[in-house]
Amino acid sequence: MPIPSDRIATLHLDGEGPAPSRARKFTRDTLRAWGLAQLTDFAELMVSELVTNALLHAEAPRRLRLFRDRTLTVEVADSGGQAPRLRTAAEQDEGGRGMHLVSELAHRWGTRQTKDGKVVWAELELDYRYR
Repeated sequence: MPIPSDRIATLHLDGEGPAPSRARKFTRDTLRAWGLAQLTDFAELMVSELVTNALLHAEAPRRLRLFRDRTLTVEVADSGGQAPRLRTAAEQDEGGRGMHLVSELAHRWGTRQTKDGKVVWAELELDYRYR
């Protein structure tokens, strides 16, 4: 059964302004409207990491989508073909921890290829009262 349109929110990440901060604000506003403000901190952190990862390792993030169903799903679509991977970062490394953080916060996460690149998604569990 398809997810009803009132449980899907989409932000196109064109070149206007810093994408991570726009994505965090969009996430915060959407979760507040959905009555899921209690997930804002985790969701904003995941969104920020996924969008930043797309900026660093793909040509550009294209779209952020949030789905509210049995879980809260965060999707970032970009034009890159390479899936993110967990890698070990040395203590002095400035990067390399983003996907570890997503992996720790998410109920589960993954990627899927599209004709234009890929989508990286992560899920946060919802308390049954908010489904």
